[in-house]
Amino acid sequence: MGYPITESLRFPTGLFVGTRAMTVQSYLEANVKNGSEHEASTLLTIAGNQSNDTIFLTGALPVALKTRSVGYTGSGVSTFIYQAPTYSGGASIAYQNANAINPITGLSQLITGSTVTADGDLIFSPSHFIGNASNQGKGGLINQPGEEKILKPNTAYLLRITSLDSASQQVSSSLSWYEGTLDLPL
Repeated sequence: MGYPITESLRFPTGLFVGTRAMTVQSYLEANVKNGSEHEASTLLTIAGNQSNDTIFLTGALPVALKTRSVGYTGSGVSTFIYQAPTYSGGASIAYQNANAINPITGLSQLITGSTVTADGDLIFSPSHFIGNASNQGKGGLINQPGEEKILKPNTAYLLRITSLDSASQQVSSSLSWYEGTLDLPL
C-alpha cells in the first residue's frame, strides 16, 4: 500500500521505475544550509600521559555530535565521552556556526579549565589512536573517534583526550554538531 499523492507532494513520472531522478542531500548539508550545524576547534599541548578535559553542556535541544576529529604529534591519544561528570569552575568558550548567512545561535556550551572530581558514566566506546614512532613520520593524521553520537538535552558531558606519549605532544581537536529536534524515531 502506498502513500496517497496530494497536490503538495508530487513525484516526477518514472521516478520509481528508474527513468527519472530526484535530488537529495545529506543531513550535514541540510543542517549547514539551515544554520543548525555548529563547530569548534583547538590546538593544545598535553603533557606526557596527561589528559585535557572539555565539558560539553547541552541546551534544551538534543545534540547530534557529527564529528570529533583529533590529530597529534606524538605516540598517540585516547578519546572518551562521559555523561554527568562532576565538575566546578571553568569558562565558556566561543564556537562557530557553519553558515555565515543565516546562523542559528546555539544553546550548548563548551567549558574549558574546569576541575573534574568525578568522570561520570562512560557512555560511548573510547577510541585509541597509536602514532608512528619513527622520527620521519612521528604523530598521527586527523582521526575520527567513532560515528555520530546523540546527546541528551540539558546534560553535561565530559570530552576527554588522554595522551599516550610520555613526553608532551601537540593535539588538534575539532567538533561539529547539529542542535535541534531529531527526525527519528517518529
